[in-house]
Amino acid sequence: MPKDQRNKLTQRHQSSAKTASRIFAVPEEQTEKISHDDLSGSSANEILRTTIAQPTGAPKAPVYTPTKKEKQQTKHERFLQRLAISASPYSKSHNRRLKRKQKATLSTDLQSVQKVLNTIADDILPPATEMKSNTEGDNPARPKRIPGLIGEGKGITLTNQQRKRALELERLRQSTIMTNSDYRKNPFDAIRKHAQNSLLSHQNSGKP
Repeated sequence: MPKDQRNKLTQRHQSSAKTASRIFAVPEEQTEKISHDDLSGSSANEILRTTIAQPTGAPKAPVYTPTKKEKQQTKHERFLQRLAISASPYSKSHNRRLKRKQKATLSTDLQSVQKVLNTIADDILPPATEMKSNTEGDNPARPKRIPGLIGEGKGITLTNQQRKRALELERLRQSTIMTNSDYRKNPFDAIRKHAQNSLLSHQNSGKP
């Protein structure tokens, strides 16, 4: 009877897998290298005590690198700061004093401005012609109208040059009212005064 051929034990088991590189629990940068010559005659306890007494350096914190968008934002903010510094060489308090001085020069009395505008209107606009009635004495005498008022009617016509001057006068009048101190305090009252001085008041004739 033939004998059973037995293979060797080494052939029954596969060889263990070998790693390509060693994996350590601590990164290599955080380890401390010890020369064997200095500790050749020391015991294991002494080696442990020396390693505990000389701890390894603390791990370095990762360096933060800003993104491209953050760099552009920082550059833009610095540019705006340089513009703000170069725009006004004076301090903030000095700028506030200059603004108050400008407001004081612009705030004038509304009545004095109206008088000046009326004198200008006398030179620019033609005088209002009074309408004569067919029967004298029937109608009461009408008060003299101020020239240049709005609402005089079709009886008084202006040339193109006079109309342009009237519009320019009204534009100057509006800008003067807007910069007046009375307009800032009570805009409606200032507009009402302006309307009384620039609009022609009509009396009701009794017709519906």
